[in-house]
Amino acid sequence: PARLEKLHAIDPKRVATVALGKGESITQKVKALTDGQGASVVADLSPGGVQTLVECIRNLEGGGRVALIGANPEPLNLPVRYLMIRSIEICSITGRHYIDFPELLELARRGVIDTRHVTTRLFPLERVNDAIDYIAKRGDDEPLWPMYAPDA
Repeated sequence: PARLEKLHAIDPKRVATVALGKGESITQKVKALTDGQGASVVADLSPGGVQTLVECIRNLEGGGRVALIGANPEPLNLPVRYLMIRSIEICSITGRHYIDFPELLELARRGVIDTRHVTTRLFPLERVNDAIDYIAKRGDDEPLWPMYAPDA
């Protein structure tokens, strides 16, 4: 899918993306990509099905991290001891530090942070209604990363 291609393009040597087909296993994909070593970081984008998250965690190398991006409402049933022994770190996207946003936006504005690989559309503020229409009508293959761009 187009979203995964954009993500992979960020750093093709270090970022591998996996889209599972019906009946495919995360374990098989990760083992093939890492020569059986396990992944350093896994981002779980699944909005449902906690088993996917458990499989992601079990396919991390020691000290690996899993980023929770899909809004999965199910409880995670995994022994805490397993996480401790393997030094697994779990983080999510909901703990944003809004105090950092102005600095990040300024770095993007000055070109210090390259956002071209995640920019799909730019709308000037006077076209805010067009932007809202685009958000409502966009297809599933188009990612959505809203950003305030005063000079768009």
